[in-house]
Parts: sequence; C-alpha cells; structure tokens
Amino acid sequence: MLEGACRTLAGKCLVQVEAKLPAASAYQAAGIYGLLRTHERLDAGEPTEIHATLNVTASLNLDKLINGRLEQPPGEIERW
Repeated sequence: MLEGACRTLAGKCLVQVEAKLPAASAYQAAGIYGLLRTHERLDAGEPTEIHATLNVTASLNLDKLINGRLEQPPGEIERW
C-alpha cells in the first residue's frame, strides 16, 4: 500500500516538475535530472556509485613485463 502511495505521489511531483521545466535554467534542469535518475537507480536496486581499486605495483610490473624490462632471473618469465 505504501509503495502504491509513493508511486502516486511521485507521479504528481513529476507533473509539477514538467510544468515548471520550461522556466528552469539549464543548471536547475540538470540538477533535477540527476536527482530523479539517482532515485530511479536506487529504486531499481542499481548502484549510484562505482568504486574501483588498482594495485599500482602489479600494474607497473605488468607494463615492465610487456615491454621486456622486468628484472627476473632467466627462465622465470615465459616469453611470448
């Protein structure tokens, strides 16, 4: 029941936003779009932020390996 009421209210809010959109600045329009899109993604269970990690040492060693500059004893690196 609460979900249905929320959807009805959201629909009414969108009608109000759409009516005022022609008078909004580009900044305001972009802001409301971002807000609406974020909530749409949250409702769908999607992430609103993406976090990534990078192992810099492994990345640098991979670059060296690809360029043949990694200092390893002979036989430990298989050449392609």
